[in-house]
Amino acid sequence: MTKTVDRITKFLTIIAGVIFGIVVLIVVANVIGRKVLNLPIKGATELVQYGIMLAVGLVMARTGFEGRHIWVSLLVNKFGYVGSRIFIAFGCLCGTVIFAILGYLFLTEMPTYFGTAGRVTEAVHIPYYIIYGIMGVGFVIATLEYLYELVKNTGLIFKKPEEEKGGEDAGDQ
Repeated sequence: MTKTVDRITKFLTIIAGVIFGIVVLIVVANVIGRKVLNLPIKGATELVQYGIMLAVGLVMARTGFEGRHIWVSLLVNKFGYVGSRIFIAFGCLCGTVIFAILGYLFLTEMPTYFGTAGRVTEAVHIPYYIIYGIMGVGFVIATLEYLYELVKNTGLIFKKPEEEKGGEDAGDQ
């Protein structure tokens, strides 16, 4: 299961990297076009905003999979191994629930915008249902990652620290 999650999140990270690269090119081209040629790119701000939103949504699962979320171990480490694992599992449960609710809300709202073809962004005229879909998919990906982390960390509650890989990463997610 871990290898599958690793492959999927790496693939999503590559896609996010390509999107972010395109965003950087748009920003550079817009700055050069605006300052040198006096021809800014129409809708560059919108494209950058939605491109970053998509890239972050895709890479969010990888961040969680690698345990690279912001982590404050001062409080968690005071509970000992089992207590910290319970604390981490509870955090994963909260993340699963919150992202599931957000994903549900965004994806159920998306069909509402299919019927209103006039609802588009101001500059580039991107239909809002695409934006809701992108955000909803990002939230679903985050939900699945947090669910995976919840199952993994719940299982670690019942293992001895030395059974874990190296036993030293008890504070990692």
